Amino acid sequence: MSESKRPETLIRRLAMEVVRTQVNRWARNGRFLPSAEDPEAVHNYRVALRRLRTLLRAFRPWLPSIAPGVRRRLRRLMRGTSEPRNLEVLLAWVAAETGALTARQQVGAQWFASRLQVQRARSEEMMRHRMAVRSAPLQAELRKALGKSAVSHRSLPRALPLSLNHLLRREALALEMALARIHALADRQEIHDARIAAKRLRYLLEPFEHRLPGATELLSRLRELQDLLGIITDVHTGADELRAALVEANAGRAYRLGRELLPWPGLDPAPAAPPPPPPGSILGLTALSRRLRITGQAGFERFRTEWQGGPSAELIAQAMKVAGESTQRQSGRPDLNRRLPAPKAGALPG
Repeated sequence: MSESKRPETLIRRLAMEVVRTQVNRWARNGRFLPSAEDPEAVHNYRVALRRLRTLLRAFRPWLPSIAPGVRRRLRRLMRGTSEPRNLEVLLAWVAAETGALTARQQVGAQWFASRLQVQRARSEEMMRHRMAVRSAPLQAELRKALGKSAVSHRSLPRALPLSLNHLLRREALALEMALARIHALADRQEIHDARIAAKRLRYLLEPFEHRLPGATELLSRLRELQDLLGIITDVHTGADELRAALVEANAGRAYRLGRELLPWPGLDPAPAAPPPPPPGSILGLTALSRRLRITGQAGFERFRTEWQGGPSAELIAQAMKVAGESTQRQSGRPDLNRRLPAPKAGALPG
């Protein structure tokens, strides 16, 4: 058997080429981000980094040259990109909703938006600093570990290795279990986990889209699911910001009430009065909160109708079928509960 047809060699070459391509894509997206004005720049950088982390996670048994510390540093860098993106999405939602509010409510909405803008500016500055310090060394370390490209993964043999089949099925089963855990809009962590599971399956599948029959249609459905779960996740994140703003807007009222009810000085120095929000802030924040709740309920109802039960089972069956197309015919059914063994002495699972 030639080297190019040995399953263990093939999966290693696939892993190296796919990950190397994604490292280069991540580097391109981050090259001009520190001075970029386009909000999409943050999104593109974040997506490229998340894809890279997903591929490193999936192909870890075949990439022993990449140290665990590199993956941990990538995770920390990824976390630093979350807040700017979340605030950008929430600001866009507030801008879209403000026009439907009354004049008094709009005052509160505008105060909330200005508050978010300050947070976004601060979080973006921190993110850009982290990128400037950490991105280039990580990219250099990954390129060194991966070595030079010998061949494009597109030119590799048509028959993909059984290990890739196993990876795809494992991610499909993880998505199935994550979707089954969602029962209500309040299931925040479960909804987040399902969205991540959909992304992982999608990102693992995308490099091989044109080599797997049915993959394009499956990817389209995964994007639809991911987008809908993203709407619900954004509602949860927006609720955090609105609750914090409501507390801040009420702080001045609570301070004045405390001074009226308990006017004598205490042992400790009296705290400074918080800056008062503009009149009508509570009305605007309450109106936005109600509208956000409606958005979340509508999104979850769509999820319940379009994706739970039969549709979910159909999606997983479709994913299993696409995964099955990545293998050559063989007898027996693979054990989907078997964990992928780590490579030993140069022999990788095929």
